Amino acid sequence: MVAHIDYASYFYIMDIRPPTDNMPGQHFHVGGHDLYLVSDPQNRFDAVLLLIGGARHSVQMFSYMFRDDDSGRQVMAALLDALEQGVVVELMVDSFGSADTQDRFFDQFKAAGGRFNRFSSRWNMGYFIRNHQKSSSPTKKALLSVAIT
Repeated sequence: MVAHIDYASYFYIMDIRPPTDNMPGQHFHVGGHDLYLVSDPQNRFDAVLLLIGGARHSVQMFSYMFRDDDSGRQVMAALLDALEQGVVVELMVDSFGSADTQDRFFDQFKAAGGRFNRFSSRWNMGYFIRNHQKSSSPTKKALLSVAIT
């Protein structure tokens, strides 16, 4: 089964356990850093789960679409596992892209100590700032940026 990843997500993961042995994609060394280019949808999904599972201290995640479907439940399970390991997890979903996902889907996450919020309201001028989002995280140990067009 190919994971349903047709959205943009950004993850910042601090102090990860070394996931690079199993990390999918093409590997490059750039300026003293490891860079993986992962183009296959299933491999991208596997990389998301691998990085969340390797987090030691914190995960900060922004997702345009976070759905209550098989893929969304797998990511949520990984985030809940991270919380159980004492990892601080912050999750923000876009209120437009994730509009069909009910708030109750995130209740267990919040009850387990996860920090959750929705970005912007659906119908205002802020709608237009959703395109071409960029991210930078110079002090973090890992950054996964997925942009699907």
